[in-house]
Amino acid sequence: MASPGCVQPRQFIGCVCAKFEQNTVMESPHHSLLSQTQIEINHLRASVLRRTVWLLGFSGLVPFVGLTIAFLAMEPSARPMLAQAMMLYAVCIISFLGGIHWGIALVFHELPVVYVASSLVWSVLPALMAWPLSLMPLSLALPWAAVALLFILAVDLRLNKHYPIPHWFNTLRSILSVVACVCLLLTWAVLAP
Repeated sequence: MASPGCVQPRQFIGCVCAKFEQNTVMESPHHSLLSQTQIEINHLRASVLRRTVWLLGFSGLVPFVGLTIAFLAMEPSARPMLAQAMMLYAVCIISFLGGIHWGIALVFHELPVVYVASSLVWSVLPALMAWPLSLMPLSLALPWAAVALLFILAVDLRLNKHYPIPHWFNTLRSILSVVACVCLLLTWAVLAP
């Protein structure tokens, strides 16, 4: 059972270690070993998290890049179907991006209410932006999807300043959004004439 004040399961080990440290003589050689071990565990977890998020993020670009390459290589008659597939994938991704802030609001609920409320409200808006895109003709939907991705990125970068998010996450989000936008706009430019 977690000690008082430890409300999140991921903090349980840290709380146990803190309680152990409070009950241990500071000069104890075990104290130094425990602290170093906890630091190494935290570093390893952060490293695995970072690698996993980057890998999954770039995996999410495969449909954008793959569909763009296929779109450019295919006969003009097959291009609308590929463009539609890219558009529908963009709608999914735009909706997914809102979910990030739903999770942030739940995990960092102890922050000031204005930040948590902002994240909760913002978390549903990308899906509301994405849904009409699926109903538009491709000539409008593709460029508007790119605009939506850039707008969401701008809002995310602003909101993320208020949360203890790793610095590399904003870099990753920027790269992924720009590549997706390039794919959408290239497809739109070739499809338009």
